[in-house]
Amino acid sequence: MANSFPRHYPATGYIEVAPGVYLPKIDFASTDFYGISEYWYSTNDVLNMTGVYDYEALQRAAADFCSLNWTSIWTLYRRKKFPNADIARIRTQCFKAAWAFALLHSGLRFPLNISTFHPVSRMSGHDIQWTLGAVVYRLRHLPLQFVPPEIQFHRPLDLTKRNFFHPSLFGYEHWLLEILFFLGLLILLLFVVDFIMLHFYREKRGIFLCNTFRRSLPKAVTDSSNVPLIRNDIMSDKGDVPLLSERKKCWRSRDEYWSCLDSNNGDESKCKEQRAEFVSSCRRTWVEHFDRKYRFEKYKEEHGLQQGSPIRPKTFSEQ
Repeated sequence: MANSFPRHYPATGYIEVAPGVYLPKIDFASTDFYGISEYWYSTNDVLNMTGVYDYEALQRAAADFCSLNWTSIWTLYRRKKFPNADIARIRTQCFKAAWAFALLHSGLRFPLNISTFHPVSRMSGHDIQWTLGAVVYRLRHLPLQFVPPEIQFHRPLDLTKRNFFHPSLFGYEHWLLEILFFLGLLILLLFVVDFIMLHFYREKRGIFLCNTFRRSLPKAVTDSSNVPLIRNDIMSDKGDVPLLSERKKCWRSRDEYWSCLDSNNGDESKCKEQRAEFVSSCRRTWVEHFDRKYRFEKYKEEHGLQQGSPIRPKTFSEQ
C-alpha cells in the first residue's frame, strides 16, 4: 500500500501525494496536527492508544493484534477486552489501520518520529468528525472578501443569552414524545394498581368500582349497607362489575314486566313470562330492589301520596 504513493519531489518544491495532487512543504516540527475519524478509531477502539501519537508503539500493538487468529480475537472480544469496538471494527482493524497510517506517512509524508500529531474525537467538549473538513473546504468558495470586516467578526452581545433550542428529556423540541411517554407511564401505573387490587383486594376493588359508577347502578346495589350483597351478586369470582349491556338488558325486561302488571291491574299470574325474563336478566339484589320500588310506587298511588313523601320503601316494607 505504501508503494502505491509517489516517492519523488518535483522541482516546484511541492509534495505529490497522488498523481496530479500536490501539497506544499509543511513544517512538521512547529505545527500541531489532529487526526480525526479513522485515525482516532484505529488507535483507540481496539489498540486503546490515546494521547500523543507514537509510531513505534502503534506498530508493536498492531502487530500483536493482527498476529492473532480469529478464534483468539473473538474470545478476547467476548471477554470485553475491546469495550470501544464492535464486530465490524475488530474484523477490519488491521486493514483500516494499515491504510490510514500508510496514507499518513507514505502519502502525506508525515515523519515517523512526529510528536505533534494527535488522534482525537473531541475538542473543547465538542465532537469533531471528518465532515468538519468538508464544511471548511466548501466555505472557502463563499465571497467573504466582499463582506465588510465589521460584519464578518460581529457577534451580538446577547447571543449567549438567547435560547434558540429548548433541550428536553428526548432532545430538542420533542415535546410530543414527552407527552406520549408520560401518558404511557400513567396507563402502566394504573394497570399495575388495578392488577394489585384485583389479586389482593378484590372485594374493595368491586366496592370502589360500584361507588365510582354509582349513577349508573341502582342505589340499593351500591348502598354501603349492602356489602355482602355486593360481594355475592355484583362481583363475580374475578371481581368484575356489571357491564352496561347487562344493566340495559335488566332495565328493558323490568320495564316490560312493569308494563304487563299495569295492563293487568297488578295480576302477576298473567305476567309469568315477563317475570321469568325479568328474573333471568337481572341479578337477585336488583330484582328485590325493583319489586320493592314497584310496590312502593303503587302504594303511593293508592293512598294519594305526593313525590317526596317522608314515607320510604323501608317504612312500607315494615308495614
